[in-house]
Amino acid sequence: MRTHSAVLDGLSHGTEYEYRVGTGDRFGPAHRFTTARPAREEEAGLRALSGRREQRERG
Repeated sequence: MRTHSAVLDGLSHGTEYEYRVGTGDRFGPAHRFTTARPAREEEAGLRALSGRREQRERG
């Protein structure tokens, strides 16, 4: 079995990309992946949820 790798630079956060692997004019099926959202966005969402829960408990 052969193993190959590639490094991708300049991708945007939270974006779906499609790729195909092949050689010459022979390519396999398309595959997709989505890049992660920025960490700050995820942390802000968790903080907002946490804040709402605390307000209800106090309320």
